[in-house]
Amino acid sequence: MRRLFVPEGCVGRDLVRLCGPEAHYLRDVLRLAPGGVFLAVLPDGTERAATVVRLDEGHVEAALGEALEPRADPQADLRLRPALVKGRKLDLVIQKCTELGVAEIAPVLCDRSVSRPDPDGSAHKLERWRKIALEAARQCGRTSPPRIAPPRPFGAAVAEVGALGGAGLILAPEQAGGIGAQCPILTASDREPVSVLVGPEGGFTAEEVTSAREAGLRPVGLGARILRAETAAIAISALLVYELGELL
Repeated sequence: MRRLFVPEGCVGRDLVRLCGPEAHYLRDVLRLAPGGVFLAVLPDGTERAATVVRLDEGHVEAALGEALEPRADPQADLRLRPALVKGRKLDLVIQKCTELGVAEIAPVLCDRSVSRPDPDGSAHKLERWRKIALEAARQCGRTSPPRIAPPRPFGAAVAEVGALGGAGLILAPEQAGGIGAQCPILTASDREPVSVLVGPEGGFTAEEVTSAREAGLRPVGLGARILRAETAAIAISALLVYELGELL
């Protein structure tokens, strides 16, 4: 059954009244008629079955049924800090890591980051990233997308991770040991939130890794093969989601 995130101000006691892109999606994309049913994710995060009762040119009204128990929302607090990368590679990272269950994605401007958007470009990208996360959350069954934060400098990202009080990791294969069933990424002493920094094309500089280690972040690796930046971000997220019990 198709899902729709309902905007603020569109919910009555047991009725939603939708207009704009949401009404267009139900009426013209899904082609729902009166009696058609979809899943409505309300602004408070609850999910309810909704039955279309009325359509006109600009609006769709639907009656709300009982609240459903969310099954796909992540329980673990995993926060990804991927470097800004060229083109739209970060779009893919945001989409796939939303599906995996990452709680927050905050891009980082690193020494080797080729992508360096100006303030206007950053605002446009942030809007696009949040839309991608929302669409991915709708597709995968989450009732809320991950938090998508504006890009920040490497030093600020490291300071934020250090201030969180959870586990801080930096993907630095040259300074990390192997991983596997007998050597997991997380240790028994690690606590949530779990934050992981992933470098750009060419990886982090030695100075960046040193400053991260001095701030308490632990280097981790993904084996001997060299991965693209976007592949590494998705791979480390999947492994951490698994170790946090989200894929069991």
